[in-house]
Amino acid sequence: LLLLDEPFTGLDANSAIDLRNRITAERIAGRAVVCVTHEPGEAWLPATRIVVLSAGRLVLDTPRPDSLEEFRVAYSQAIAA
Repeated sequence: LLLLDEPFTGLDANSAIDLRNRITAERIAGRAVVCVTHEPGEAWLPATRIVVLSAGRLVLDTPRPDSLEEFRVAYSQAIAA
């Protein structure tokens, strides 16, 4: 199990790419990876599931949508509910 809390904060573009590749490699190797971020685009490619908490309440738990835009729509609806 790999737990990451805002792992992309302060990384330059090349380091962010390296981290995405590492997260993907860990997932492919069968390890669970939990990545907490305020910017879903940072970890979008290696993600398989999206979970959103708002004010400590679970508002969205879904397999990763096909596009980041599709997620942003679902996110807006979940937060508004």
